[in-house]
Amino acid sequence: MISIIIPIYKAEPYLRECLESVQKQTYKDFEVVCINDGSPDNSSAICQQFVDIDDRFRLFNQENGGVSSARNKALNEVRGEYVCFVDSDDVIEPHFLEHLVGLANDGAFAVCSYSRSLSEVTSTATKISEYNAKDFIHHILNESIEHPNICMMLFKNSIIQAKQLNFTVGCVRNEDTEFYMKYLVNETKVRVSDYKGYYYRDNENSAAHMFNVKSLTFIEADERISNFLIQNEIITEDNHIVPASVQYFVYQTARQGNKELYDYIHEHYDVKQMMMKMTSFPRLTRKGVAYCYLILRKSLFYLIISKL
Repeated sequence: MISIIIPIYKAEPYLRECLESVQKQTYKDFEVVCINDGSPDNSSAICQQFVDIDDRFRLFNQENGGVSSARNKALNEVRGEYVCFVDSDDVIEPHFLEHLVGLANDGAFAVCSYSRSLSEVTSTATKISEYNAKDFIHHILNESIEHPNICMMLFKNSIIQAKQLNFTVGCVRNEDTEFYMKYLVNETKVRVSDYKGYYYRDNENSAAHMFNVKSLTFIEADERISNFLIQNEIITEDNHIVPASVQYFVYQTARQGNKELYDYIHEHYDVKQMMMKMTSFPRLTRKGVAYCYLILRKSLFYLIISKL
């Protein structure tokens, strides 16, 4: 059985469509663990309608604690052999679970793709790739493959429970990457499909689009990832994980004209040192941004990038 975890907060406009897409799965052996994270709208009532007609759906209500808290609550309630995560404003294609189970049929860690356009969601794959799990981690860190999303993965519940894996409460950005990186250390083989069975709704009100001090929990998560991977001898101390995060936020806050957060980052991180480190990053675009910053320096870099 697959346990589908759906954290819910202010999801009323899209929740029914999401739950209906789960209900239409061709793979029928699943349960849905809905966690209403103190949502002030009618999300809980919508979930309850599904619970009343389909015993595979379960609803738990809690005070608002954030997505990490909601997912942790669900991990304590799941009963399936596998676990997957679906966001409450997204949609999954009818063969989504069936495809992931097929990828994982010999014990591999299954990963598929996604689309930001509902019209591009497909029911078939054209390419399937296999990786050693540790190599897969390095490909992600080096950005030599598309950065995967936790909602396109099928996790083994036995590993989650044995390693007591959970999400860092209070982390509002990159908490999902931290979770699956810590999980991947316990896997051996990864199978990746280009099947776009997941529709990721690009919600402009989501945390991913809101740049404030809390957004920098992204960097804090990468600091924990770096330390964890060093401790497990996956990477060395000489790595790009944190510098890449700092570079991303320096560039994005400049691009958005967010001078306050741009200055805040410079006050809390050695940006110059981070950019010097990024000149050795494998991707040319990353190198280019680093060299531009080092040549232009803080003020002129902000001025130019904010005008783009």
